[in-house]
Order: sequence, then C-alpha cells, then structure tokens
Amino acid sequence: MNLLENISLAINGLIANKMRALLTMLGIIIGIGSVIAISSVGTAMTSSVNSAMSSFGVTNITVSLRTRDDSNGSVVGPGAPGGSGSGGSSSMTKDDLISDEMISKYEKKYNSQIHDIGLTESVGVGSIKTNHKTTSVTVSGVNDGYEVTGNITLLKGRFISENDDNRQKKVAVVSENLVSNLFSASQNPLGQEIKVETAYGYQTYTVVGVYKEASS
Repeated sequence: MNLLENISLAINGLIANKMRALLTMLGIIIGIGSVIAISSVGTAMTSSVNSAMSSFGVTNITVSLRTRDDSNGSVVGPGAPGGSGSGGSSSMTKDDLISDEMISKYEKKYNSQIHDIGLTESVGVGSIKTNHKTTSVTVSGVNDGYEVTGNITLLKGRFISENDDNRQKKVAVVSENLVSNLFSASQNPLGQEIKVETAYGYQTYTVVGVYKEASS
C-alpha cells in the first residue's frame, strides 16, 4: 500500500465518520488552545511583576516568618494564646520554619540570579555596662550574607564570616555610635570584649568590626 492509497483511505474514513472526526478535531483544538492561553497568561503575569519590581529598583526579596491566624482570626504560635507554652493545640513547629536544606536548594536552582542570602534573627534589646555607664543596644543574629543584603558599610575590621557561623563564635560587629559610647578615642575597639545583658542572660562577645550607622 503506497502513500496515495493511505491518504485516500484516511479521507474516506473521515467522510464516513464525519461526527467522530469533528469531535476529535474539536478536542484537539480546545486542548491546544487551553495550553497556549495558560502559558500566555503565566508569561504575561511574570513579565508584569518583573517590570513592576524593576521600576521600583527592587533587587532584594525579604522573606519573614510570623504567627498565623486560625479560622476564627485568632493569632496562634509561640507566645500567643493557644500557642506554645499556653496549653493550646496549635503551635509553630520545625515544619513551619525555613530550613538550611530549603535555602541550599534555592541557591542551587537560582545560582546565577542570587548574589547573597542574608539571614537575621532579632534577639531583642539588651544593655552593656562599662566604665560606670550603661548603654542600650539592639541585638540581632546575622550570617555572612547580611553584609550585602543589609547594605552594611564597614568602617573598621571585618564582618561576620561563614567560619564564625559554623564554629558558633561569639563575635560582634557594632555600630560607630556604640563605639563612641563605650570606648575612648584612643582605644581600638577591635578585639575588645563586650558583655551584653539580654532577656536570655549575659553573653560576652569579641568585637571584630565597626559599621557605619545608617543616616535617619
């Protein structure tokens, strides 16, 4: 059976089964059209979001965790009524947190698009007592990537390193204002130890860097 005979047989089959052929064609057309429409909408939305972010000059994306609301609108989670420590059944667990494994996967997937990932956790307000003076400070835990994502400008020393993080070293990068309050003009703050009192007790840190205070 040659090519012409195959074509003739196919045409005769279509003529003999017009309704079946019409429905088959209609199904194919609708399916292809739906895929094209969904793809076009997705591409348009992505372009729209990218254009909007570019117009604002946005290059950083901030992801934060907060307690969630239950179906009644009540806040649940650690420290909230019904949360951890309150005897409630709803509380934040490890499954609610962003793990190192998740971050590592995103870094590998979007390696060419990610410059740095900055992690920060607020410890709270503390105080430092030295030379008969008490200075209030805000304490935050950060990783090495926060120097870029937090737009930190170093004046002296260095920033927190990956080695500091891995070895859990008690080092600190302090502001220029804190240095002027704690040390004299002739003192080098680098290598100095500061004892910070927070809600978690006293912690001693070694100063490894001084950063420029953000202008208000």
